[in-house]
Amino acid sequence: MNIGNFGNFNDFDEEENSELTEAIRALKRNEIEIKLKSGREKPAPGASKIGGKPFLPKNFAWPYFEGESYEDGWGNRPLSFICQINIKDVKRHDKEKLLPAKGMLYFFYESASQPWGYDPNDAGCEKVFYYADTEVFEEIAFPDDLNEEFRLKEAGLKFSAKESYPSYEEFEIYSDLDCDWGEYDEVLEGLGVDTDETEKSKLLGYANLVQSEMLTECESVSRGIYCGAPEPRTPEEEASIKEHAKDWVLLCQIESFEYNGAELMFGDCGLIYFYIKKDDLKKKKFENTWLILQCG
Repeated sequence: MNIGNFGNFNDFDEEENSELTEAIRALKRNEIEIKLKSGREKPAPGASKIGGKPFLPKNFAWPYFEGESYEDGWGNRPLSFICQINIKDVKRHDKEKLLPAKGMLYFFYESASQPWGYDPNDAGCEKVFYYADTEVFEEIAFPDDLNEEFRLKEAGLKFSAKESYPSYEEFEIYSDLDCDWGEYDEVLEGLGVDTDETEKSKLLGYANLVQSEMLTECESVSRGIYCGAPEPRTPEEEASIKEHAKDWVLLCQIESFEYNGAELMFGDCGLIYFYIKKDDLKKKKFENTWLILQCG
């Protein structure tokens, strides 16, 4: 992760870029950065953590996804438990109050086939669960058919709040202002943004892109459109997709990293992004998320 490269403030002419600066400032959001706790102490069962056994109802039905893996072909496999977030651990960092007031969020992903999310048939390769009341929950066992390599090693999590701005590619979804990449990055650096930062885990805010923006991809696949090699669309279709792409927001992104002698890897050192529509987030409909994987 790159830190500290915040540009040269003395060279930044805010007056010259005032319209663009104000447009970017108007899009500022809050993000909750996720980092591993130092040390190897086992997290409490109901604590925020990555990996280990999830803290869930005793009768929880473990999610499965049917897809193709490079190693063992087609199959119906249990999803990997990625992480759980105890809302009480992040509540004070949720400055926009977008998350539920209490409870737990759980993130799962099918690690063997690792779908990329550009195909409507990828629906179900990830699952997000939310429970408001976890009083009678317990750590539950992994399903017997979850391979050992997809049972992630456990580590505690810590959180902090940061400002978040869209990337240049995503800015074009929100604004019709005409600017080039260099101008946009100059404004971001003037606002104190590390434009080289891509590899991080977080809740909310804007995605740190490895490839292109993902809002239009989420909207497209939600309409049943395959995005791997998309067919030409009419100007009216393109305009509609762009307009409704604004309905989607980042819920969570998880980076690839090594920890405690283990690793969490998505593609070639990539990230997975969980997106949700604003209205579904407000209504706590976390079953309506969509996942996209990006890597270099």
